[in-house]
Amino acid sequence: MMLSLSSTELCNQVVRLWSQISNRITGSADPDHIRDEEDE
Repeated sequence: MMLSLSSTELCNQVVRLWSQISNRITGSADPDHIRDEEDE
């Protein structure tokens, strides 16, 4: 599957996907905690 995405868009997609997976694994993950990690 070839997608024409810029590096920034690709990173955003990966982060978004990883956040969804992490939420599913941890069950009730704290969104603020995830946001703090992304900012750093």
